[in-house]
Amino acid sequence: MAVGLAAEIKESSGFEATLIVGEKGVFDVTLGTDLLFSKHATNRFPFLGEISEILRDEKYCMKNG
Repeated sequence: MAVGLAAEIKESSGFEATLIVGEKGVFDVTLGTDLLFSKHATNRFPFLGEISEILRDEKYCMKNG
Protein backbone atom coordinates (compact mmCIF):
# COMPACT_ATOMS: atom_id res chain seq x y z
CA MET A 1 0.00 0.00 0.00
CA ALA A 2 2.58 2.58 1.09
CA VAL A 3 5.01 1.88 -1.76
CA GLY A 4 2.24 2.19 -4.33
CA LEU A 5 1.07 5.43 -2.75
CA ALA A 6 4.63 6.80 -2.82
CA ALA A 7 4.83 6.02 -6.55
CA GLU A 8 1.43 7.65 -7.16
CA ILE A 9 2.54 10.82 -5.33
CA LYS A 10 5.77 10.99 -7.33
CA GLU A 11 3.98 10.50 -10.65
CA SER A 12 1.12 12.91 -10.01
CA SER A 13 2.89 15.73 -8.18
CA GLY A 14 6.64 15.25 -8.46
CA PHE A 15 6.98 15.08 -4.67
CA GLU A 16 9.32 12.42 -3.28
CA ALA A 17 7.59 10.48 -0.53
CA THR A 18 9.52 9.28 2.49
CA LEU A 19 8.16 6.13 4.07
CA ILE A 20 8.44 5.97 7.86
CA VAL A 21 7.61 2.77 9.70
CA GLY A 22 4.85 3.38 12.22
CA GLU A 23 3.28 1.38 14.99
CA LYS A 24 -0.19 0.18 15.93
CA GLY A 25 -1.69 0.57 12.47
CA VAL A 26 -0.74 4.22 12.04
CA PHE A 27 -0.95 5.36 8.43
CA ASP A 28 -0.62 9.12 8.08
CA VAL A 29 0.28 11.15 5.03
CA THR A 30 1.90 14.50 5.79
CA LEU A 31 3.47 17.27 3.77
CA GLY A 32 5.78 19.27 5.98
CA THR A 33 3.74 19.83 9.10
CA ASP A 34 0.35 19.47 7.34
CA LEU A 35 -1.58 16.25 7.92
CA LEU A 36 -3.11 15.33 4.56
CA PHE A 37 -4.64 12.00 5.51
CA SER A 38 -5.02 9.93 8.68
CA LYS A 39 -6.17 6.33 8.74
CA HIS A 40 -6.89 6.77 12.45
CA ALA A 41 -9.30 9.65 11.77
CA THR A 42 -11.03 8.03 8.77
CA ASN A 43 -10.85 4.33 9.77
CA ARG A 44 -9.65 3.46 6.26
CA PHE A 45 -6.72 3.67 3.89
CA PRO A 46 -6.81 6.39 1.23
CA PHE A 47 -8.65 5.60 -1.98
CA LEU A 48 -6.69 5.36 -5.22
CA GLY A 49 -5.97 8.92 -6.32
CA GLU A 50 -7.21 10.51 -3.09
CA ILE A 51 -3.82 11.86 -1.98
CA SER A 52 -3.06 13.08 -5.51
CA GLU A 53 -6.36 14.97 -5.44
CA ILE A 54 -5.42 16.63 -2.15
CA LEU A 55 -2.02 17.59 -3.55
CA ARG A 56 -3.70 19.29 -6.54
CA ASP A 57 -5.18 21.79 -4.08
CA GLU A 58 -3.73 25.25 -4.70
CA LYS A 59 -2.17 25.22 -1.22
CA TYR A 60 0.18 22.38 -2.24
CA CYS A 61 0.70 22.97 -5.96
CA MET A 62 4.24 23.89 -6.85
CA LYS A 63 4.34 27.37 -8.39
CA ASN A 64 6.60 28.41 -11.27
CA GLY A 65 8.61 31.57 -10.60
